[in-house]
Amino acid sequence: MAVGVYTAYVTHDTLLSAVVSLVKAGLALGVAFGLNLTQEQTATAIALLTATLGLYQRTQTSPLEKGSFKTGIEPADAATPPS
Repeated sequence: MAVGVYTAYVTHDTLLSAVVSLVKAGLALGVAFGLNLTQEQTATAIALLTATLGLYQRTQTSPLEKGSFKTGIEPADAATPPS
């Protein structure tokens, strides 16, 4: 599991998916060894983790200094009627 998290860290911009999957695997392992969790408790834990990590991740990424809608792809000129 740790190797998967490390690989995700060095090859991708975010660890959100890897960490959520790691926690899901941990919860499944815990339930297999006798941790008494309902489906609702498991879903709540995963949802809270995803929301918390998503909010944290958002603070670690920043938009461009000068925002722009320019993508480099110019759409066809739809404003001019055909002649």
